[in-house]
Amino acid sequence: MVPPLLFIIMNNKILVYLLVIIVAAMLNVGFTSCSSDDDEVDNIDTTPISLIAGRDKTIQGADTITSSNKFVAYSTKNVVHGWHVGEASLVVNGKKTVSIKVIPAYNLYDDPICKWGCNIDYVKNNQRQGVISSKSTNTLLAYEDAGAASILAYTFENGKLKSIAAVVSTNHASQYASYLSERFLMLP
Repeated sequence: MVPPLLFIIMNNKILVYLLVIIVAAMLNVGFTSCSSDDDEVDNIDTTPISLIAGRDKTIQGADTITSSNKFVAYSTKNVVHGWHVGEASLVVNGKKTVSIKVIPAYNLYDDPICKWGCNIDYVKNNQRQGVISSKSTNTLLAYEDAGAASILAYTFENGKLKSIAAVVSTNHASQYASYLSERFLMLP
């Protein structure tokens, strides 16, 4: 003999479908829900960041931020700090990637070519500011009137870039330290 409840269910297709849906829903409980961590990662804004050197930006929903270049940008919890001029990638909560560009606050002159070991032709083709001085030789390439630098000079040894020097007016002395510190690591 078939129990009465089962007999009623078997004779009513609507009840059978309803029972199948209820059982299926009960089996999927816990498999389809989203954790709050997934929601936070989905809400992270991945728009590229442009930040002035020395400034901070809070990334909402971030628990951790890892920088590909800590010289350019580093973080504490959900705040990224632009340290030196350059570009880096940030990984937020281990899942989302955000690009960051740290831009200078001080622009006394175009950044010099710092591709150590390059030749004099490379510098001539890439230096955008100033006029080549008549005092230039095959071991010294000098530019006059390069922005706030009255002279921007490159020295070469064995045909390769060895050093860079800038002569800046005392009118810009207070800004010059800031200009250098947002681009380079200053050592005593």
